[in-house]
Amino acid sequence: MPNCFSLTKKGEKEITKLTKVDEEIADLLGLPCDPNKWTVGWYDTIGLGLAMGENWNDLRKWWPKEDPEYADSPAHAVIDYLEANYNVDTWYQPWYQVTMARTEMEQDFINRIESGLRNYKIPQYMWYGITQHIVYGGSPCGDFLRALFSNDFMEMARKADDTNQNIFLNYARFLYNYAPTGCCGSEEKYKNWKGIVEESRIMKQGE
Repeated sequence: MPNCFSLTKKGEKEITKLTKVDEEIADLLGLPCDPNKWTVGWYDTIGLGLAMGENWNDLRKWWPKEDPEYADSPAHAVIDYLEANYNVDTWYQPWYQVTMARTEMEQDFINRIESGLRNYKIPQYMWYGITQHIVYGGSPCGDFLRALFSNDFMEMARKADDTNQNIFLNYARFLYNYAPTGCCGSEEKYKNWKGIVEESRIMKQGE
């Protein structure tokens, strides 16, 4: 299963810098290019999907046009532009603890977390990063989620895309009711969290 991606302009051989892609997306949408923030959060959402091995049509399902909440999402224009202009390459790089064969315990944790994400209407394109951090730890999950788990409200406000800007309270309620206290609350906790699977194993060894 891949977890990294690159984009190469069609007809070219050299991989395109993602900052260059971001400039093009900003120009496409008529927005200023912010050096501290990906335009409309495309890297943390569409980029994440590409790194997971999703194809363009799979990604379109993350923002279904028939759903009024996503009908006017800029993600549609970004996906169309990237598909028309870039080739995608994906590969696996072992920087988090994920195995293809989940244990029953892992699946139970994941099911509970996804239930909470669904209950609090967290966008589906955010589920993967949230689940990976809580269950396995040690996984980069995008600037916005790093800020969320680090309890850095100001950074969350800076990094949030248009959808996430309006649901901070949903995230707070989800973390309060579904996330282990050790996985969030400060940058130190975020960085040191080993994942609920590993934490459970350590606890059992100490019994």
